[in-house]
Amino acid sequence: MQIDYLIFTLLLMVLIFSGIITTQYISKISSYLKLGHFAAGFIIIAIATCIPELVVGVISALEGIPELSLGNILGSNVVNLSLIIGTAVLIAGEVNFRENKIKKNSLTPSS
Repeated sequence: MQIDYLIFTLLLMVLIFSGIITTQYISKISSYLKLGHFAAGFIIIAIATCIPELVVGVISALEGIPELSLGNILGSNVVNLSLIIGTAVLIAGEVNFRENKIKKNSLTPSS
């Protein structure tokens, strides 16, 4: 039982140390590419969050189970969009359309 706590503490320290190193390198990359820290961090986080779906897709293709990859991609997209739009609505309180064309196209089915 104590070995589990020791391993947990060790891995927690590794996670903290790798977070510090990642932050320093994001700062260096953003300076080199002349991007803001937010933009560089956003790009790196976007890539990092796609890696699990990529791994599931590759493994399911190698195992001959394409349904698993399709379900993973569709499910992650639905959850990501729901969280983003839901959080935006919760923060803003409502979604306002500034142009009638956008409102018309988003609320009426296309023919």
